[in-house]
Amino acid sequence: ELDTFRPDVVLSDFESWSYLYGQAHHVPVISIDNMQVLSRCTQPDDVVAGHLPEFLLAKGIVRAKLPLAHHYVVTTFFFPELRKDRTTLVPPILRPEVLAAQPRSGDPVLVYSSAESAETLEATLREFPGQTFLVYGLRRGIQNEQVDGNLRHQPFSESGFVAHLAEARAVIAGGGFSLLSECVYLHKPVLSVPLVGQFEQLCNARWLQRLGWGLCRESVTPDDVTELLDRSTEFTQALASWQQDGNHRTFEVIDGLLASL
Repeated sequence: ELDTFRPDVVLSDFESWSYLYGQAHHVPVISIDNMQVLSRCTQPDDVVAGHLPEFLLAKGIVRAKLPLAHHYVVTTFFFPELRKDRTTLVPPILRPEVLAAQPRSGDPVLVYSSAESAETLEATLREFPGQTFLVYGLRRGIQNEQVDGNLRHQPFSESGFVAHLAEARAVIAGGGFSLLSECVYLHKPVLSVPLVGQFEQLCNARWLQRLGWGLCRESVTPDDVTELLDRSTEFTQALASWQQDGNHRTFEVIDGLLASL
């Protein structure tokens, strides 16, 4: 019953309705998401280079989404300088399946793509007949694995995907925050191809490259795949610097904020 519902605090994951409820009822709102890194942190010139209009647009949209929250908890695998107070950066929130995964060094490269240029990507990957690619997303609706030369197309399976991610030598994917965060946690190098016009994805991918954990490219070319394979050990060693105690830090910060309220 809304008439008797009296929350002490609202937690909003970049979602407007709960935020508006909190504001309308004078209930403190705590924002928890990865998008606020665009608004509440300073992005280096090399991350923004060539995409300033897109950056300013994305930052404006993010800033307007949840203004005047009590505090902003920003999940991130990179830590730029803060430009606003009432902001705390924490490691990404990871699902239990990923936290339970045991990373190991395998040979296959995991590919996750829903791009329309499937034929072009497949042709590029076929130029490496000695390398196995576990491919998700290019053949939707399949019920079983389909082997096509060195490409092993996989049916969608959350447990199967996490298992393949844990054993992958490297990953070829977009610039989405969730998957890149899982790759970082499991110390998997990434060739990241952000969606065009999505500055948040570009930001993620450029930071990944900036930290020496992978590559950011506009498309997947044979030269890019060669570089990923040749430098996979280098990237993996650099990723060893990332240490995360599950979701402990995030819950610690939230508990502290709740206690203060």
